[in-house]
Amino acid sequence: MNKEIKYILEEMCRRINIPFNSIDFKSQGWFKKHSWTRKEEDDYVDWLYNQFWDNKELRILFMRDTRKIKNNIRSVVNEFVLTYGWRLKE
Repeated sequence: MNKEIKYILEEMCRRINIPFNSIDFKSQGWFKKHSWTRKEEDDYVDWLYNQFWDNKELRILFMRDTRKIKNNIRSVVNEFVLTYGWRLKE
């Protein structure tokens, strides 16, 4: 696994107190097995946005246009969390 992807997934796990190594990220639907609150998700989105802003390697992995454009980064972060973020607790 790419070190940047591992880093952001480790943080995602840390936020809900799940050991990173306990998840098989190659299994289909791994992100549906745990959940977080809206606040936990919002905090993670803010954290991830800052990671994309500061880390060009992340932008290269996920974005065609790697310039620091707020709306582009916010869009990529939101898409990542929508696709791979934990389920929301009800």
